[in-house]
Amino acid sequence: MGIGVKEKVKILFIDQPSQSLGLHNGLAMLAAMLNSCNCEFYILDLRNLNINVDTTGFVAFPKPIDYDKIREAIARFSPQVIGISVRSTLFNQTKEIVFFLKSNFPDILIMAGGSHMGIDGDGFMNELPVDIGVIGEAEFTIQELCLYFQGEKKISSIKGIIYRENENLFNTGPRDFINDLENLPFPSFDRFSSVMANKGFIPSYPIVTSRGCPYSCTFCLSPLVSGKKWRSRSPESIAGELDYAKRAYKIKRVNFMEDNFNLDLERAKKILTLMITKFNDLVIDFLAGLRVEMIDDEFVRLIADSKVKCVAMGIESADDEVRKCLRKGVSIEKTVDSIKKLKKAGVNTQTFFIIGLPGSTYEKDLYSIKFAKELGISTYWTIANAYPNTEMMRWVSNNGRFLSDYKTSSMTFLDEATLNFDTVNYPAGKRKEAFERALISTRRFDRLEYSERGIRRHLKISRLIFHYEKKAVIVYQIYAALIFIRRILLKLNLYNLVVKIVNPTFVKRFILNF
Repeated sequence: MGIGVKEKVKILFIDQPSQSLGLHNGLAMLAAMLNSCNCEFYILDLRNLNINVDTTGFVAFPKPIDYDKIREAIARFSPQVIGISVRSTLFNQTKEIVFFLKSNFPDILIMAGGSHMGIDGDGFMNELPVDIGVIGEAEFTIQELCLYFQGEKKISSIKGIIYRENENLFNTGPRDFINDLENLPFPSFDRFSSVMANKGFIPSYPIVTSRGCPYSCTFCLSPLVSGKKWRSRSPESIAGELDYAKRAYKIKRVNFMEDNFNLDLERAKKILTLMITKFNDLVIDFLAGLRVEMIDDEFVRLIADSKVKCVAMGIESADDEVRKCLRKGVSIEKTVDSIKKLKKAGVNTQTFFIIGLPGSTYEKDLYSIKFAKELGISTYWTIANAYPNTEMMRWVSNNGRFLSDYKTSSMTFLDEATLNFDTVNYPAGKRKEAFERALISTRRFDRLEYSERGIRRHLKISRLIFHYEKKAVIVYQIYAALIFIRRILLKLNLYNLVVKIVNPTFVKRFILNF
């Protein structure tokens, strides 16, 4: 299976279209490691078509796979290897890409990595004709694979992969997680197609300051993907990366992308102090990864004094029995206290809730909806999904019934909300109804998406809202008008100018509290 080329190996990485936007930090880390190897590489970013418009947040219907762009990239770059980043929610899309590549470019070796490989790498490799699967953190694995591609290393000696040979699969065993994050290079976005098209400018820069999660929440995939040992970088390392990113990519905004930014509270405070004293020209987002029990008054003050545009925290459920089943490890009272402190300090805060968790009922989820509404902050809702090799998968096997494969179920947008499982005391119809009520009650109209376009879509959403809450129809009409105006302003390149005059946060709060 080896390539055995003597010249530089060429690797094309593909980041797939997705509902979640943002540059792929993991691929950027692989790029940084490959800079010291005898290879050429290129990252085809199909997820972010225009990084000047938006590189954070979510879209209901991402652009379909652009096979012409894949063909063009292969024709122009002539890779011997193609690497695909895989997430569990994109399994079927990954399958389409793999079979397209195998049918049209049978001589190109295909490897797959990403979070899903750490969850169910064996199942993935058994189902798809991929040549090499990379399990876990891949920085050093990709360097060793480059040596293998050039005939300088045996593939069987490379830890952390599953490879195919003569139609048989071989697992080389797990590779240890990387303990010393300090000595890893800074991520490199230079060869991302989206960044190159934007002349090297990155408006919103993703940064990861720690990896791993020591907690055992039953719904969470993090321990499978990044391990249970929390590993962190120093404030000095973070400052060095931001200095580099400002020079290299002219960044204006930074998005902290991790599970436990403030697990070491003193380290987190030092980083925030650096953001205030040295990087006060950067806008900051914490779209995930703040532990509510680690938030004290000083931390809130530092968040408020820095240019933090948004912080996000997971509540999942307001019901004590459900939270105990989830093993959240923090009381709802402490959660509310932290949110109130952040709100009082003027920090824009949003929370995450999940409908249909183990132990939940329709009534308990209605309580969570009421609780979220009373908080008066932006709320992100999903529907519980059970993934392979997780505690939730085992719970459903013992207490519920599977309605669809996790590969075909969706948990984010209403039109695609295909349920993965239900229980006798919380059937599918009630779960879907709770999800609809949650979106409407907390004014998450952006999630009320249907595949229909134009006036048919608008009327369908209006009828649904009217069914649950008549007053909310008026708010939806205002919201729809604002979205229409935003699209026009974007086409005229006037959106950024108008945002400076009219604060979007004020508009969102008006809609949320109406």
